[in-house]
Amino acid sequence: MEGGAKAMDWLATALENCTTLFTWVLNLVTSNALLAIVLACGTLVPAGIGIFRKIKRAAK
Repeated sequence: MEGGAKAMDWLATALENCTTLFTWVLNLVTSNALLAIVLACGTLVPAGIGIFRKIKRAAK
């Protein structure tokens, strides 16, 4: 195999592993209500606060 083909195989394997990991984590979070709440509070609430602050600053 040439270097480019090896790199493409490595990249495909890395993407497959990332997809598998993401799917596993998503299934874990959605199967546990407490983890879903923690995820929502840890990501959605701060994002909403940031958006609200930007809108508030733009209105001034």
